Amino acid sequence: TVSDGGSYTATHGRFEFVETYPLRVRILFAVLGRLLAPFGRTVPAFVRDQYAYSGRDGRSHVLLLNLSNVTNRIRVVAHWDGSPGAARLVAVPPRGARLLDVGTLVPAAEALTPLALRLEGNAWFNLYLVGAGPRDLAGLLSLMHVK
Repeated sequence: TVSDGGSYTATHGRFEFVETYPLRVRILFAVLGRLLAPFGRTVPAFVRDQYAYSGRDGRSHVLLLNLSNVTNRIRVVAHWDGSPGAARLVAVPPRGARLLDVGTLVPAAEALTPLALRLEGNAWFNLYLVGAGPRDLAGLLSLMHVK
């Protein structure tokens, strides 16, 4: 990624794909976000479904990329074997990123367990799956862009 403040170039998530909200909308999102956050909720304007995994020998992390100029509050809920897991609300700053360990959303399991993730954000976001082995992020990683 290259940026001089006026222009921006990247191999993915180029500047022309970033949602730019006017000031009034940014203020509205900030107020709504503060009101909904204590309840673990967000304005579900953009929704994604994604599979991930968790277990003793490895697990997924999700790299959340905010593709807007507002703070994006992304609610992540994990489901496995028909059971809902914990929900997590992740605040991602404008044009920023956060890494979420999906192992924190479900009880520890010996076997590798597939998880269905539901992600809801108040603005446009993208994600990458980061696969980590038994040494977590200290070991070998795999990175997969999700379309």
